Amino acid sequence: MKTSRFVTLSVLLLVAVSFAVPSWGQIPVPQKVNYQGFLTDSTSGEPLTGTVDLEFRLYDVADAGSPLWSESHSGVSVEQGVFRVILGSGPDGFSNLQEPQTGEVWLEVVVGGAPLSLREQLTSVFFSFMAGSAEHAANADWATDADTLDTMDSSEFQRALTSPCGPYNFLTGILGDGTPVCDSETDPQVNE
Repeated sequence: MKTSRFVTLSVLLLVAVSFAVPSWGQIPVPQKVNYQGFLTDSTSGEPLTGTVDLEFRLYDVADAGSPLWSESHSGVSVEQGVFRVILGSGPDGFSNLQEPQTGEVWLEVVVGGAPLSLREQLTSVFFSFMAGSAEHAANADWATDADTLDTMDSSEFQRALTSPCGPYNFLTGILGDGTPVCDSETDPQVNE
């Protein structure tokens, strides 16, 4: 009896949530990136615990160059070496991010004013937030607003065939509304 009530309540909750939450296609892509790191004391090698000031910089080269973007996080909590920040949570977010010239993006972490020795190359997860503005799509499985195609209005599109031609008939054309134009005459070239 308790299991049945639990299952019923779970199903009702799932249905209620599905109506309350917009479809995934309507949720904007977050313009923030979760970042987690591990810090150790430079002399003892022991994991740090406390608070640190961090700065994050993006470059389009592995070393040297000018930053494409930067953001500071003051008083970041570090527990047994582990810290977590949300990049893009500053007042400007990623709005001032310059376009990389090399096609690559490298992250530099600065701890207390001192850059860590190696930059980290960012891969597809970081770039995924560009999905919200897919500027160049080679393929699209669905679209919410497809009233035109290459400037042609959808009223000019060819309609799908609404029915097949009957037995011993062949298709000679399709009308604009999708109605088939069929012919029952035998093709003279086939019988010769």
